[in-house]
Amino acid sequence: MAKSSTPNTSAHTAKSKTLFLDRDGTIIVDKNYMYKIEDLEIIPEALEALKKFAQTGEYNFVFISNQSGIGRDYFTEEQYWEFQKELYRKLEAEGIVFDGSYFCPHTSEDNCSCRKPKPGMVEQARRELGIPEESASYFVGDKGDDIKCGKAAGCITVRIKSDQYQDEKEVTADHTVKDLLQFYYELYPDAETTRELKRKEQE
Repeated sequence: MAKSSTPNTSAHTAKSKTLFLDRDGTIIVDKNYMYKIEDLEIIPEALEALKKFAQTGEYNFVFISNQSGIGRDYFTEEQYWEFQKELYRKLEAEGIVFDGSYFCPHTSEDNCSCRKPKPGMVEQARRELGIPEESASYFVGDKGDDIKCGKAAGCITVRIKSDQYQDEKEVTADHTVKDLLQFYYELYPDAETTRELKRKEQE
C-alpha cells in the first residue's frame, strides 16, 4: 500500500472534481530524486494554475507520486516528508491546500500494487478521501506511467510535454499541454484567459 498524508477523513468533504497530480516535473522542477529542500523549485505556471483551480472551489488536489529513491536508499522517508512539508508550506502561502498526498516508496522490482502505472494510489485516495469514482477526475503528469495510471483509474488524462520523456510516444493522453496553466485555459476558455494564453505563447 502507498504511504499517505491525508486530513481527518471523517471531517473531509470531497468536492465535485479532482486533480490527481504527479509532483516532480508537473508541479515542481524535476532535478532527479527530489529530497533536498534547497532543490525545491515550484514551476511558476503550475503555481498560477493551482491558484486558479483553487479559486473555482470545485477541485480536490491530490499528489500521486512514485518515490523509488526511498526504496533505493538514496534518501529516507523522513527526508521525503521534510521536503514535502516545505512544499506544502510554499503552496499554502499562496492559498493552495492539498487534500492528500500519496507516494509509492517501492522500486519497479518490488512489483507492488501502488507504483504507477498501476492505479493503486488513485484507488486508495478515492477510498480515504471519499471521492466517488464516477466524479470528474483528471490525472496530470509528464511521464507515460502517469498517463497509464490515469487511464487505468478511469481519469481524463493530461500529459505535460517534457523533453526528458518525449520518446514515450506509445502513450496517448486525452490532453497534451505545455504546462498545467495551459490545461486550465483549455477547461475555462473565456475571452480573458484566451488572450492571456496567446500572449504567453508569443513570449
